Amino acid sequence: MLIAITTGTGLQQKIRSKVIGFDGHIQITSFNSNYSHESTPITINDSVLSKIHELTNVKNTQAFATKAGILKTKETFEGVMLKGVSGDYNWWFFNQYIIKGDSLTISENEKNKGLIISKQIANQLNVKLNDKVYLYFVRENITTSRTLPFYIKGIYHTGLEDFDNTYVFGDIKHIKQLNHWDTNQIGGLEINLHNAELMEKTNAKINKIIGYNLLSETAKNKNKQMYDWLALFDTNIFVILIIMILVSIINMTSCVLILILEKTQMIGILKAIGSSNWSIRTIFLLNAGYLVLKGLIWGNLIGIGICLLQYYTEIFKLDESAYYVSSIPINFNFTHIIGLNLITIIICFFMMIFPSYIITKISPIKAIRFQ
Repeated sequence: MLIAITTGTGLQQKIRSKVIGFDGHIQITSFNSNYSHESTPITINDSVLSKIHELTNVKNTQAFATKAGILKTKETFEGVMLKGVSGDYNWWFFNQYIIKGDSLTISENEKNKGLIISKQIANQLNVKLNDKVYLYFVRENITTSRTLPFYIKGIYHTGLEDFDNTYVFGDIKHIKQLNHWDTNQIGGLEINLHNAELMEKTNAKINKIIGYNLLSETAKNKNKQMYDWLALFDTNIFVILIIMILVSIINMTSCVLILILEKTQMIGILKAIGSSNWSIRTIFLLNAGYLVLKGLIWGNLIGIGICLLQYYTEIFKLDESAYYVSSIPINFNFTHIIGLNLITIIICFFMMIFPSYIITKISPIKAIRFQ
């Protein structure tokens, strides 16, 4: 049960953190129904931005814009989505997954010609750090394309194929120049939160602050299919816990019955000298409770031991293409561990009361003669 909880919640937590790392907890974009990947420019004035920052759960905000293009080398090319970020972009997520090079340092005035691409795209284009590549963009209402040179400054790998095969990261000023935007126009605003559990409530507050022409969406709404898939792990964990608890109930009930059968003569003698049924039942319940506690100690030692082994060594691997992670992640939540132990103790104790009721039906004379 411990392994089921720590691995199940660990997988959920790991994948959610990756999804949030790409888009933030909440994203503000234009309200219009634009199903393309091209950003529609928006403007967020300082008063609205200050009100958003005043919300206690808001950690930081970061501007972005996206534009589709073709990344090309001398030998081959690949369709990509350029995500332009500004100087306020928080690289906390990508610093974990940059396997070569570094994140970009973006200034207010000078355009950074660096580009961060994924390991998959780098392999497809056969490029490495500091190689020169070209991004081709189709200009709106113009038959010709616009070409911009970039240099590979970082290579990342998250394991989320839909993102890794699509996104490259660069300076937002390139997109602004290509789209002829004003200085204060952006494609959208990502918002990172302190507490992800309050994401929906914070999003509702933000929607009241922003104007009617803007839309605030949570990462859960933007990636609904993935979050629905992750929710299935709760069902899996619940089913495993129910099965294991049923097994423990059956085992402990059998244990109490065997103890009563082995000590039938002792029960008869105790009844003959005046012991009450409840006092005799208490003896067996305490003895069975000792066995439960002993089992819990060993179960915790073995379960937590295996989890610690996986946490520090990552010895048990997963198919990254199917689960988005290369090894089984572990999430140590002591509330879950303590709660699981308490629930197991309570359920087993109450279920042991019923088989101990047999003691009240035992006749002292027959019990003493019992062989």
